[in-house]
Amino acid sequence: MSVVISDGVYEGKDIEGIRYDSPQNESGWYLITDDYNDDIKSLKMVHFYHVAFARPDFLKYLAIPLGYRFLMKDGNIEIRQDEVE
Repeated sequence: MSVVISDGVYEGKDIEGIRYDSPQNESGWYLITDDYNDDIKSLKMVHFYHVAFARPDFLKYLAIPLGYRFLMKDGNIEIRQDEVE
């Protein structure tokens, strides 16, 4: 399973985790920090286990269902449901 991450995820920065519908071999998770520069080419696709070992602090939140996201700020995590358009 793969996860898409921005710079700063492995470094322990606060993140926003957004889950999208995805192909079977991808988790659909995009994990973005304030280091993300809005250039999609700067994102990296990595294997789930790399994120799991590097960031166990939010690992349990990767089980939330499609249509939700989480925001980590100063160690606190808030879960939000995405707005349906």
